Amino acid sequence: WFSIFHPSPKTTCLVRTSVLLGKIYSGWALSAVFYGASSIAPGEEDGCTPVEGLLDQLVRAFTVSLISSAFGALPFVALVFFFYRLRKLRLSIRRAIFWSFLFCYTFLCVGVVCIFIASV
Repeated sequence: WFSIFHPSPKTTCLVRTSVLLGKIYSGWALSAVFYGASSIAPGEEDGCTPVEGLLDQLVRAFTVSLISSAFGALPFVALVFFFYRLRKLRLSIRRAIFWSFLFCYTFLCVGVVCIFIASV
């Protein structure tokens, strides 16, 4: 996934770059959903104290990033299994399905990230 500039006999660098961008944005979107759901609305009373220690903040950030990257990869894993089942279809149909999914999923994730940034 990360060797974008190395030649590959199976995929082009455009496909690998697009999948990498989709994976990055899916991790960011899941992080944004987590932080947005756990935030406190302005003027709302909070019954618990915020995390203030450096070690506590690092552990929380590491845990959120680990969970976000793991769950952000699940749609792409599902896509691989889906394509394994559809290997009898023509290549042009499989490419259309792949690009449609990648386009919609990436822009959904970009939208979630933009909404999070706008609301913070």
